[in-house]
Amino acid sequence: MISEKKLSNLVREIQVQKLVLSISWVKVLEQMSRQTPVFSKARYIVQSFGIRRNER
Repeated sequence: MISEKKLSNLVREIQVQKLVLSISWVKVLEQMSRQTPVFSKARYIVQSFGIRRNER
C-alpha cells in the first residue's frame, strides 16, 4: 500500500510528456543514401528567390 505521505504528493511527481532529441539529420541521410551534400555558390542574382551572387 502507498503511504499517506506519498498520496498527498502525487501532484509533485515528475512526468515526462514529450522527449525531443537533437540529431544531426545530415549524418542519417548520408548513411541512408550513401551520398554527401554538395554546397555551391550562386552564379547569378535571382530576385524572385532572394538569392544573391556568391551566396551559398
